Amino acid sequence: MSFVSIDDYRIIRKIGEGTFGEVYSGIDTRTNQKVALKKVIIHDKKDGFPIPALREISILQHLKHPSILPLLAVAGTEESSLDGGFIALVFPYIKHDLLGILRSAFVFSEPYRKYCIQSMLRGIGFLHQNSVLHRDIKASNIFVDEKGEVSIADFGLSRFKNSKKQKYTPGVFTCWYRPPEILLGQRNYSEAADIWALGCLAAEILTGEVFLRGKSEIDQLGLINKCCGEISEKTFPGVSLLPDYTRMPFSSDQPTILDRLRGVDSGGAALVEEMLQIDPAKRKPASELLKHRYFSAEPLPRIQNDILSFPSSHEYDIKVDALHK
Repeated sequence: MSFVSIDDYRIIRKIGEGTFGEVYSGIDTRTNQKVALKKVIIHDKKDGFPIPALREISILQHLKHPSILPLLAVAGTEESSLDGGFIALVFPYIKHDLLGILRSAFVFSEPYRKYCIQSMLRGIGFLHQNSVLHRDIKASNIFVDEKGEVSIADFGLSRFKNSKKQKYTPGVFTCWYRPPEILLGQRNYSEAADIWALGCLAAEILTGEVFLRGKSEIDQLGLINKCCGEISEKTFPGVSLLPDYTRMPFSSDQPTILDRLRGVDSGGAALVEEMLQIDPAKRKPASELLKHRYFSAEPLPRIQNDILSFPSSHEYDIKVDALHK
């Protein structure tokens, strides 16, 4: 990773919005490589460089893995064609994000569903082995290249985990992927929070639909309580001591996750059930989940080649199309 001039890149168009800035496609004029440039917005020069951007750079400088989107360079200049002076994080341009594919006409094969979930678990497992919490796992932060390879992106909310007693902000994860302990105000959460989010995403890959689509935090808690099991001292010891437990909506209807996943591969449904345990202490780490029978049963995980000819599809494109309908 190196620091280069923004003048080495030709901007093409806006393609997305990251945690702390906008994302543009571009060309590295030195190599003719297509890239994505995440513009870091500095609202006030007195505030200095945004801490989330510093964290993302620090994490990606030290961690390299096939299932993690690499940081190629940091580019900057006093003047640019986009705005006054700014910094941009430079990544390889990836043709698809998972949200775009899931909302398109692309049909996942069962081997490719397994491959995607397995790749994400490998990437998350690597992060956790290196004491990093991602904290923003969702479909739009999983990229899929023209070969069908899967990589985790957008580390703007990520943090190094220093100790079990460390407290973090609860304002992480998109609501649909946020685990119950964080929804209830727990601040010393663990790697299990990422596993919950990944479980929601795995269910989305298996069904083609958002698994827990709450309209608010309270509604999200209600859906979890209704679909994943009762949130109580019996299922989650100590939960009644969490700051927001008193606002917990209860339901007498208790279908299981397997009920919600009828019609999908039974091994995949069982894997999701293990990831969506109400008690974070009962969620297995990624290294253990990768040993699940789902991945060793036929058909085995495999790349799906017909993604090569599929049109580019990203969350931002979906939003733009919706505005014009």
